Amino acid sequence: MSATAYRFSNGNLLVQPNHYRYVAYQGKVLLLDYEEDRANAVAYLSKSVLPEGPELLALLHTLEKRSIAKVESLASITPSYFICNNTDSLLLEETVRTGTGKTSGVCTALLRVFSVEKSPSPLFLNLADRLRRNIEVSRLVYSDYERNFRRPLGNPLQIENYVLAGAVMSILQKSDMDLHFFNALLKVNDTVIAHMNDIIEPFYRWLACLSIATESVKYKFLKKQLEIS
Repeated sequence: MSATAYRFSNGNLLVQPNHYRYVAYQGKVLLLDYEEDRANAVAYLSKSVLPEGPELLALLHTLEKRSIAKVESLASITPSYFICNNTDSLLLEETVRTGTGKTSGVCTALLRVFSVEKSPSPLFLNLADRLRRNIEVSRLVYSDYERNFRRPLGNPLQIENYVLAGAVMSILQKSDMDLHFFNALLKVNDTVIAHMNDIIEPFYRWLACLSIATESVKYKFLKKQLEIS
């Protein structure tokens, strides 16, 4: 749970998600609280990630020096995880064909494909966009989806699915001024930060840390472009 004044990453967001409506205007105070919230989350998660901790900190330092996160670096930290094989493509093709799938498997396959392939299939990109639209509507990530990956099934209580979905969004939000995936990433990370203590496995903590860091870098890029002081 966040310890900052940023209100949107607090509470049990798996049960009572944010709606981001009818919130009193806070101006730059909100932006400062948001920046502190993300910085604290990255610091907290990076200290608890082993054995990838040193490599992660080095990558975060590199990201901070760039105007926008180059998420292709994902594959450089855990190359064995991000090896894309025929099984991943087959799983995604089957999901596209049937319109149904488990979020954990689909997000893992998308993550591998998008991390490695420079020009992934438009069908796979469309699948990720359907997941994004679901997140924008409900602020939740369900365990399963059907009907062309538009109707949620199962439960929205598995924080690991939020981490995986956030990682997918972080890869797809690299277009400079395209805010669609960035907006979804921000909302997912609010939930991830609210439930940081529930993320047990080191890999998911590492992935959450990297997703939050890439979101922060994108925000700083937008801040600079929009001349927000």
